[in-house]
Amino acid sequence: MSDQGFYEDHAWELPADPVGDSGAAALAHLQAAVLEMVAASRAALDVVEKLVKDPEALAPLVNTASGLGQVLADMIRAQARPAGGQGEPSPGGVQHIRIS
Repeated sequence: MSDQGFYEDHAWELPADPVGDSGAAALAHLQAAVLEMVAASRAALDVVEKLVKDPEALAPLVNTASGLGQVLADMIRAQARPAGGQGEPSPGGVQHIRIS
């Protein structure tokens, strides 16, 4: 029996919609997500364009970021201090307490 005869005798058909309704729904969600990403990119580009045209508009943002950085640095320093003010923190994270 030749292979060609086998293929001629059997009709190969793919389903009309192999992924069904869930595939169509997934595609619709992906399309919506891509459109949201495009809109977000356009908004970001608008902000960049405004900053390029008016660099002074960046000053409040820099001041806010600087203040936030200072607050975070203070919080990190406060966490690094030893509890109760005893001993000194070592670089390895171990607190040495002198007992007399």
